[in-house]
Amino acid sequence: MPVQRVPIVCAWCEAERKAQGLLPKVLGYSEIDVPPGQPATSHGICTDCEAEFFPNLWRRDGEHREGLVEDYFTGVLQGADREAYERHLASCPACQKDLEELKALDARLRKELGG
Repeated sequence: MPVQRVPIVCAWCEAERKAQGLLPKVLGYSEIDVPPGQPATSHGICTDCEAEFFPNLWRRDGEHREGLVEDYFTGVLQGADREAYERHLASCPACQKDLEELKALDARLRKELGG
């Protein structure tokens, strides 16, 4: 199969935007194998839809909710909220850095406390 650079569009609002005659929101691009004759798009979720459908993750100003990385790390985030955060985590360097720092702190504490 040929590898193509395809747009990543928001799967949540794509149909609504098409119905309004608007182009889908392009979140970025991905290089994927595309079978001949198949539509060449990939799907993600935009921050507007994340805020609407997963309100527990975001403050009203669109910023991360305080303690979100900690809730993810400790398992407090569950179900759809956890899945939405994992999608966000894949594209947010700040959250990735916070999570790595938290993992390092946890490892250091476990080592020092013998656990």
